Amino acid sequence: MKGKVSILVAVCILCTSLFASNVMAQAIDDNMYKEAYKALLMSVGKKSGDVLTVAECISLMPDKATGEAMCKGYDANGDGKITEAEYMAKEKALLKE
Repeated sequence: MKGKVSILVAVCILCTSLFASNVMAQAIDDNMYKEAYKALLMSVGKKSGDVLTVAECISLMPDKATGEAMCKGYDANGDGKITEAEYMAKEKALLKE
């Protein structure tokens, strides 16, 4: 079961990056990002309003090396935590790439 949850979480983290066109980027609103972040929190047993740590993010990834690089990329200020704002900013930036 944990393996399935890890894969689902990995998909959640990368879900918006799959829609790289500007048209899709405009269609995704902040509520979608917030719901994806809540799903990440729930996957590590946290509730809405909590903060995901980089270590928790990495623990959800099947490949720890890739997970570490990806999760640290979401921690914009390097404090070891991925806030909802940091998550949303990173996802929006990925859509623009």
